[in-house]
Amino acid sequence: FTDLDLPKGFGPDLEFETTARRGLTRLYWTHEMGVQALRELIEELPAANAKDSAEIVRNWSNDKAFQIGMHLLRGNLLAHEAMRALSNLAEASIAAVLSAVLSDYSERNGTLTEAGVTGLVLGDLASQEANPDVPIEMLFVYDGQKATIRKHLAPNFVASLATLAKDSLLFSNQVNMRDACVVLHIDEVQQHFLNAAKQGKTDSMKMRAIFECGDIALGPRLDEIKLSCIEDYRNSDSLLDALKQDTAKVDSASSFSLEELDNVLAGLEQKSRHIYLTKIGHSLDDVAPTAESIFNLAGMKSHAEEVAMMRNLKGIHSLISENGTTSLSDSPKAQQLLASACGFKEFNELISTISQLGQTLSNEEASNLASPA
Repeated sequence: FTDLDLPKGFGPDLEFETTARRGLTRLYWTHEMGVQALRELIEELPAANAKDSAEIVRNWSNDKAFQIGMHLLRGNLLAHEAMRALSNLAEASIAAVLSAVLSDYSERNGTLTEAGVTGLVLGDLASQEANPDVPIEMLFVYDGQKATIRKHLAPNFVASLATLAKDSLLFSNQVNMRDACVVLHIDEVQQHFLNAAKQGKTDSMKMRAIFECGDIALGPRLDEIKLSCIEDYRNSDSLLDALKQDTAKVDSASSFSLEELDNVLAGLEQKSRHIYLTKIGHSLDDVAPTAESIFNLAGMKSHAEEVAMMRNLKGIHSLISENGTTSLSDSPKAQQLLASACGFKEFNELISTISQLGQTLSNEEASNLASPA
């Protein structure tokens, strides 16, 4: 069951085989194949250098991502289970590639001393909500040896990640990695996030460390900065107002794109951040809270169910669409697959629900804009 499927005929009847196949698949991908187990498999792959490692890890992760996708389409994995499996795969792949770069550097220059670097993933990778074509967004924070890290180590990190994303079934290759990977001295981090907040962004709310090197521990200092940023967000009227202005719009037609789904999901994500900053106390126990968990904590069960549905829909849609624009009206099988993944019997029910959700969020935005400050 580590491959695409178990052979037929291993059980007394079809129902038994189907149940066993799903159970074993879920056990394997949601429990046994965590990040550490995947890293151990990657370490067994022979590679001559960091560039070679990035290409080998990409090809290996493509095989695993394909397996997970096929299990999802066949019903052996639920959408949220596949999302977690892909997140583990993504984290293990990125960390392995960064480790290979560090190994090359250490062989040429010796161990990194009097310095430290922490690699943090942002967005969906941080909250472990990865779907196929997830963008690699990272923040590299360092202290000490500025010239060495900025001129040599960090550029090699970025170049190897670009190789990892090229022709990937897991990562988006439409992202300019130089723009997606930010390198900052630890003293620059808080101002970076405050500048982002002026543009309505709350990047520090979804970031998680997956890689560390050197002999300077940055974790405790980053935790303090994160808590300070959250407090700054809570006291920023302009940011809180920006989070009220959703962009949730979707056509009621039977064909829609990933961009439209992202708009509705973005509306829910923004609403969850507003709820988080205004109604929920912050804890480092959850360094990258999901919108679903925030809504559940706030007692907003309907919104939690809606964001879970949209995540499921995005995951399935990204598997069966071509560049996010496949016309689903021409594919009854695709329509049924999408409907089933979201708990609906008919595709029209799903479309109607999404349209109503988009309209509800748009009405809430209009109401918020009309309310006095």
